[in-house]
Amino acid sequence: MDKLLSQSTAPFFEEIRRYAGKPLKAFHTPGHKAGLNWDQDWLDFQLLAGLDLTEIPAVDWQGSLALAEQLAAEFYEADQSFFLVQGASQGILALIAGAFHPGDKVLVSRNCHISVIHAIVLADLVPLFLETPFLKEWGIPAAMPEQSLQQTLVLHPDCKGIILTNPTYQGIAGNLTGLRKIIGERLLIVDEAHGGYLEWVGLKGFDAHSYADAWVQGTHKMLGSLTQTGMLHLRCGRIDAERVQRALALITTTSPSYILLASLDCNRRFLAMKGKAMFEAKTQAILAYKQEMAGLGSLQVLDNERLSADNAIDPWKLCLSFKNMGFSGYRVEEILRTEFNIQVEYADFNQVTLFFAPWQEESDLRELREAMKLICSRSGSDQFNIEFPREVPPLMMRPREAALGPGCWINLSKAAGRISADLIAPYPPGIPLIAPGEMIREKEIELIQLVLQNGGIVRGVSPKEEIRVTNYGWQMTDEKRIFYNS
Repeated sequence: MDKLLSQSTAPFFEEIRRYAGKPLKAFHTPGHKAGLNWDQDWLDFQLLAGLDLTEIPAVDWQGSLALAEQLAAEFYEADQSFFLVQGASQGILALIAGAFHPGDKVLVSRNCHISVIHAIVLADLVPLFLETPFLKEWGIPAAMPEQSLQQTLVLHPDCKGIILTNPTYQGIAGNLTGLRKIIGERLLIVDEAHGGYLEWVGLKGFDAHSYADAWVQGTHKMLGSLTQTGMLHLRCGRIDAERVQRALALITTTSPSYILLASLDCNRRFLAMKGKAMFEAKTQAILAYKQEMAGLGSLQVLDNERLSADNAIDPWKLCLSFKNMGFSGYRVEEILRTEFNIQVEYADFNQVTLFFAPWQEESDLRELREAMKLICSRSGSDQFNIEFPREVPPLMMRPREAALGPGCWINLSKAAGRISADLIAPYPPGIPLIAPGEMIREKEIELIQLVLQNGGIVRGVSPKEEIRVTNYGWQMTDEKRIFYNS
């Protein structure tokens, strides 16, 4: 094979170094905002290089790690906590595999993260997806209503627990008080990857630690640790902690990064000594800032008035719509990035989402406000014509059987009536449209095509507009269909 590339280059490193030399104003993950909440030691590269160690006898890594995790458990009000160095996804996979048994029925909020679907496949569970209400004008899911949960439990009293995403990516949180009462002694598993601080900002009852049997946090997202770090917390009693720990060992690297582990330890210390108080002290100021944004022209700010009574908005996330000005979220993201040196977290047809941090520079907020004023003086002509269905496709076979069994790729236009072997998720909104084992219908195909035509991305669809389906799913017997839809 001809070697045409120069081995003297390091293109990925050079690209991120280029950006780091002149970064944009950061309203996105990771939450540390280029290290603004780090101890001075973390800014010393020589020290960091020395921290890149492994399990050597000269380091009491087992004893110190056990103590660090105990401190984390006390701070986050858990009975037991585990440091994660493969993201919150590592915790989700281990928790679901360890909390349930193959063949168990579990309730799952449809706006779940992809890692939840992966865990269901690996653990061989039977998911009962709960339809998630959508905010039509915003194109994003809200928190799951209690009524939906009650109705499903009546039909499926044998389900073993519920897997819930709370808060959502855009910061919509549901009050868990009522949900805990409804499910009784069943397990409540909460994906709190985008939370961990709701009680600190006045949203008691919306936080996982008060009601969940287990919860997972992506601490790098909003709390300020290094990217790829997270925590898994357990409330012992209903859940088998030893089994969860065994499941965690199955999927965890045997060479964990000591730098990432140390980041989690230092982040807990920072939050305990300073960070939690900063969240508490600055929440009213950030709420006032968001209220000021709401007064800018035709700009729309997602707030509690647009939600049901048992939902609330995370004060530290800002979701904006420019539809009244004729701008899509994609267009506004581009304007902010290219004209104002501001990088948002997320954009889609309907809105942009920005993440704040209590330790963020005040100048960042001023520049964002001035940029918004200028954008609000303009007008555009973007079209908005995509509405996402709430109805969940019928589950025809177990996700594991569909995902790991024999399958083939076929053109999207010929997929109606077949059973998906993969997760199909349009971006926006980034939640499952079709899960492995579910029937592919014309309505889903039409939506996928519409998203692609309008410049969106659909995970699970190839560049040739092909999707993977099972080889035998469409020839299932009526008896098998009844089993999976009962």
